[in-house]
Amino acid sequence: MAKTKAARGDTGANPGFEATLKRLIMVKRVLRKYGYPPDKQEKATQTVLEQAELLSELWAA
Repeated sequence: MAKTKAARGDTGANPGFEATLKRLIMVKRVLRKYGYPPDKQEKATQTVLEQAELLSELWAA
């Protein structure tokens, strides 16, 4: 178990990092699933994550 954790890095030090990584992977999977052009996926991923962050702030208020 220690080898696996060391190979991945210590995400326990920053719990928000793991959540962000999971959201990033989910967005990229959805873009691929619906045939979004690969050369535009990076920008689209950032846009989706920014929009989600803004919405979460509004919903939390």
